[in-house]
Amino acid sequence: MNKAIIVATFICFRADAFDTNQLPLSDGVAKTFPDISSSCYIIVNEDTNVVVTSSNSEVPIDTGTFGELYGVAQLATLHEMAKRFTDTKQFFQSAMSGNGCAVRYKNKNEARFIILIYGESTKETAYNDIEKIKVWLDQLYIYHVPQQDSFLYIPIIYGTRSVVKFKVPGTQPILLSRKGSKRIEKVYRYRTILKAPVVPNDEIGYVFYRTDIFKNPIQKTIKSGINIKKSNWLRRVYDSIRYLIFGTTAFMPIEK
Repeated sequence: MNKAIIVATFICFRADAFDTNQLPLSDGVAKTFPDISSSCYIIVNEDTNVVVTSSNSEVPIDTGTFGELYGVAQLATLHEMAKRFTDTKQFFQSAMSGNGCAVRYKNKNEARFIILIYGESTKETAYNDIEKIKVWLDQLYIYHVPQQDSFLYIPIIYGTRSVVKFKVPGTQPILLSRKGSKRIEKVYRYRTILKAPVVPNDEIGYVFYRTDIFKNPIQKTIKSGINIKKSNWLRRVYDSIRYLIFGTTAFMPIEK
């Protein structure tokens, strides 16, 4: 049996949509959010791909001139609109949705955000709300969580390799607040065994980062960056027997 161990790296992919599993904001951070006129907004941190906060961002609305500018459907969510926004600053309006504005903002800590609001009564109130949000965002910064060089072993059943040694990435950018703490709780949840074939982009598990900004942990999907083919039928039968008798330990390397 081929017991050779190949080393791969956990790949934390950004999803096609902005991450929202961590929402809502913690009570302490939420109470500092400014009083604005709009009840329809979304704020995204581009460095970490997370939605910082939002209101009615998943409700389809009439996109008005935004749709004309960026090729968005007549009815779309703010989440969808923020993904399509490509400029630095843009004002837009709709007969049904009112006035709106989208801006890219780099705060004093060099953190990058997209702010998109709609449903304002005037262009001036839209700009005023944007400025209030900018001031609020200045408390946030990007902290690169240091991670010691470490490895996780995941056994492979029915494959041409018995086990894969995954290297954990050295750092992970996380959004924190200057008004809060640097306390971060990190938890891995990953597959205890993989079934061949394994191909790049197969979902392996998640890494959860709990901070005092959000009520829920920030969730990063872990995907495979390797390719392991299925073994021949004799090897698969042998693996099945070993797994039934010894479980995953039959596929782990023996420490010397």
